[in-house]
Amino acid sequence: MIISVTVLGSSDGTAPSVIGKRIAEYLEGGRLIVAGSRALGGINSASSSGAAAYYADSAGLRPGRWALGRAGDVDTSELATLLSGIDPVTGEPLIAATGSAGRAQRNRGEALTVEGLRQDWCSVNEAAAVLGVSRSYVRKFLSEMALSDTDGEFGVSVDRRGRWQVSREVLLRIDSERTPPKVVAGYDLTFSPAKSISVLWAGGDAVTRTAVLDALDESAAAGLRYLERHALAVRVRGHSELASGGIAADYLHTTSRALEPQLHHHVVIANVGVGSDGVARALDSRTIFHHAKTASFLAAAELRHQLTTRLGVTWGEVANGIAEIEGIPAQAIKEMSTRSRDVEAAVAALGVSSAKARQVAAWSTRAAKDRAVDPEVLFAAWDERLSAVGYDQDARDAVIGRVEGPEVFSDEIRERLFAELLRVDGLTDHEAVFDRRLVVQRLADLAGDRLDA
Repeated sequence: MIISVTVLGSSDGTAPSVIGKRIAEYLEGGRLIVAGSRALGGINSASSSGAAAYYADSAGLRPGRWALGRAGDVDTSELATLLSGIDPVTGEPLIAATGSAGRAQRNRGEALTVEGLRQDWCSVNEAAAVLGVSRSYVRKFLSEMALSDTDGEFGVSVDRRGRWQVSREVLLRIDSERTPPKVVAGYDLTFSPAKSISVLWAGGDAVTRTAVLDALDESAAAGLRYLERHALAVRVRGHSELASGGIAADYLHTTSRALEPQLHHHVVIANVGVGSDGVARALDSRTIFHHAKTASFLAAAELRHQLTTRLGVTWGEVANGIAEIEGIPAQAIKEMSTRSRDVEAAVAALGVSSAKARQVAAWSTRAAKDRAVDPEVLFAAWDERLSAVGYDQDARDAVIGRVEGPEVFSDEIRERLFAELLRVDGLTDHEAVFDRRLVVQRLADLAGDRLDA
C-alpha cells in the first residue's frame, strides 16, 4: 500500500467556490484540479490557467462516503461547499482568520469586485473588502505607491477625518499587480495497493470481489485512523497540536485511464481543524506528509491481514510496505499495467527517475477518460486478457484458500521480531537514530499478515 498526498487548490486566483466544485466533480467522475508547483510545491502546471488536471481515474462502483467521524453517503454539493471553506448549514466561513489557506478570497466571485464597483472613491476598509485582502495589505501597497509617485497623480485623497480614500483606478492597479493568494482547499490521500490485489479483484467471482473491496475499505480506514491520531494538526500560538473536527470524504475508484483494474481510495480531507482553544484553522500540512509513509505501512499490514483472513491468500516477501499475492503470475500483473509501462517509457525518454518526474510523466501520458464503458464488458475483457497470460480459472482458484487464516502471533514470534529490529542491520541499518514511525514501519513489514493495524 502506498499513500500519496496531493495538495488540492489553486495558485492563479481561482475562487474557492470554483475549486471546491471542481474537486467534488472529479471525485464523482469529473476533473480534479491541483495547484501548480510555484504555489504549493507540487508538479508544474499543465495548463495556461495555472492549475493542472490531476491524473484522473474512474469513478467507483458506489457513492463517496463520509469519514473522520461522519457516516453515510457524501452529498456532492455539500462537499463542494465544505472544500470552498464555507459551512453548508450556516453559510459562514469555516475559518475566520483572513490569511488561513488563502481563503481571504473565499467570497470573491459572489461579492463585489473592482470591475463592478460603481463609486469612484472608497475607504481602505471598503478597498480591502472588494479586493479580498486584509486592510494592512492595502495600506502597505498604498505606502509603496506613495513613495514611488513622482507625478503627483497618486490617486489617493484624505478626508476631513484624516482617513485615506482610494480611487477606483488605484484599486484596479492593486488588483492587477498583486500576486494571487495560494488557496489550499484540502489534501487528497490516495491509498494504492499492490497491483496483484487489483488483478485478484478483476479475475475473481462476485464473492472474491466483495471480499477484496471490503478488505481494502478496512485498510484505508486503518490508515486514516492513524493519521487522525498523529497527523491531522493545526498550529496554535506557534506550536503544532492535534486537531479535532476534521472533515473527509472517501471515494473508491477502480480503474486506470487505460481501463485496467487499479483499485484505490481517494480520501479528500478539507483544510480545516479545530485547536485546543476552539478556533478553526487551516491544517498543518507538514505533519500529514511526515506521517503518510507510516500510515501506508499500517494500511498495508491491515490489508494483508484482512485478505488472508477472508480469502486465505498468502504473500511474497514484504519490502517497504509492499507485498504481492503469491500465485498470481508476474505476467498477469504486467498485462494489467499498461499505464505503468507508459510512464516508465516516458521517464526513460526524459532520462530522469525522480518521483516528481514520474508524476509529470503520468500526467503527460494520460488518455482521455472514457465514461461510456459497461463494467461487465470490462470484466469480460480482463478475463480474456488474464487467461491468455496464464491466469486462467484454475490458477485463480489456486490463489484462494491456501491457508485457513493468518498465523497466530505468539510470544515466540514477538521475541523474534524485536530481535530482528535490534540487529546491527535492523532499525539502525541505514539511519543512526530512529523514532516511533520507523519502529511501526519495520514491525508492520516483519509481521507479514499476522497482525492487523
